[in-house]
Amino acid sequence: MFFINLANTEKKTVKTEWASTEYQMGLARRDYFGPVGLEGDNYDRRIATVTLETTLSSLEPYALIWAGQSQSVNPAEVDAFIPQFARSVADELRREGLVK
Repeated sequence: MFFINLANTEKKTVKTEWASTEYQMGLARRDYFGPVGLEGDNYDRRIATVTLETTLSSLEPYALIWAGQSQSVNPAEVDAFIPQFARSVADELRREGLVK
């Protein structure tokens, strides 16, 4: 039996800056010349993280054969992503000889 479970979907907004203060100071210490970021060089962006849990088990006798957890960041469409993901996992399990 092969199951894929949508374990979690997290959406958040993160602030992105051109370069961290430590990076900018590192540039200055190395005497690099050029822009190291201007005030106001940051922006907000939305990040969606989808967590999928996959299990493979046998029926007779019932035993867990393999389990894994995967995360994908910003899939275009979750409903279309899950079947593609399932095919990829099944293909890999076939290559590893865990399923026929």
